[in-house]
Amino acid sequence: MVVSAREAAPLAHLEAGLFEPAAQAAGPGPAITFLEAPSRALEARAALRWAKERLVFDRPAPAEVAILARDLDPYAPFLAEAANEFGLPLVLAGGRPLAGNPVVIAPDAANILKVVLGGVPAQGKYIPMPGFASQLNDQQIADLANYVRTSWGNPAAADVTAAAVEKLRGR
Repeated sequence: MVVSAREAAPLAHLEAGLFEPAAQAAGPGPAITFLEAPSRALEARAALRWAKERLVFDRPAPAEVAILARDLDPYAPFLAEAANEFGLPLVLAGGRPLAGNPVVIAPDAANILKVVLGGVPAQGKYIPMPGFASQLNDQQIADLANYVRTSWGNPAAADVTAAAVEKLRGR
């Protein structure tokens, strides 16, 4: 799908500021829509109504429309019900939880750095995660690892440095 610069700007802003503590908030635009409802059932219904509208009016391929949630599990039955009602294909994909994950909270951060740098293949019901070695510099990799290690109640220290990333890269 080709998008105009006006449509791509909100996605670029989201990508650039996702892990930046001082990032400026940006409102929804043509590429991103924020939905909120009083219950999970109504939120799932609103999200799939939005997806159906995009498919009908904007005509992207179904694989180009995504609904993101921090945790899809509580929404799964509501999404399945609404997808069936709206006649939409539904693929729920998720990864391993980061909260309490032993790779994330290990005292030695080498494993989380290897995952962020090189990614991981699909495993069982879990989707693959791409590596970011070619997209992020050493400091950005360290910042990302520290963010994950200290978020969602994770007790790990934010002690990953750019020098540790550089050493792991073998430079």
